[in-house]
Amino acid sequence: MTLPLVCLLSEASAATSIFTGKERDSESGNDYFGARYYASSMGRWMSPDKPFADQHVANPQSWNLYSYTRNNPLRFVDEDGQIVVETRDTTYYQVSGATANEALTNAGQHFSGEFGGMTNSHMDFTYQFSRTPSQNGDSSFTVKDTVTSDTITLKQTVELPKWDGYDKASPEDQKAWDAAVGKLQGHETDHQNINRAGADALDKALPGTSASATGKNLDPTAKAADNKLKTAVDDKATTNQQQTNQNNQHLDACTNHGTQACK
Repeated sequence: MTLPLVCLLSEASAATSIFTGKERDSESGNDYFGARYYASSMGRWMSPDKPFADQHVANPQSWNLYSYTRNNPLRFVDEDGQIVVETRDTTYYQVSGATANEALTNAGQHFSGEFGGMTNSHMDFTYQFSRTPSQNGDSSFTVKDTVTSDTITLKQTVELPKWDGYDKASPEDQKAWDAAVGKLQGHETDHQNINRAGADALDKALPGTSASATGKNLDPTAKAADNKLKTAVDDKATTNQQQTNQNNQHLDACTNHGTQACK
């Protein structure tokens, strides 16, 4: 059974939902997303998503046209009622400079490696498994554990520069700054998409993972099977993280940390 998502009201404004951050209709209690309304009392959309707008063959939850963020609000957000995206936060660090070029040069020295943006990603996961014990002819026991489902939570934060002299700069300098930071932000979005793809890949890889153990007594045999399953799951997670790191490193090398097009 799927429990409804809990939605709280902001103390500062009764017309704003803390859960979705969207405007709440005072009469119906529904949150307005632009494309459709979300019913906080039921944890469901009031109308279905457009067919094939954000449906994916490999993700059964995406075919539930009334569910909010595929029933995984810890990992996803829906900003417009149409497309589910990873939860992403943006923070800014201050840079100074008399001109846009000077400010951009200072931004490029903020992180080691001479680049001005950074995406920090942290992924947690849990898994559920079934246990199948059987007794052998020699009175020993064999226990097989199999992952049945998993829950993956991916949190990402991008750090970008903010020019303290922007408001007093010339229109030409403002335009140059906006273009450079926009390009940098696009590069960090590429990193976030790589991390999201890695989380999706792990989500698909974990179900079906299994491990077995055989012993004379059932309880210690079951514990041994549990430990072996944990090792197998951890190995898949480690391999997944290594591949994700390689993809991110390739992106940086190919684009020189977002300063050029990937050839």
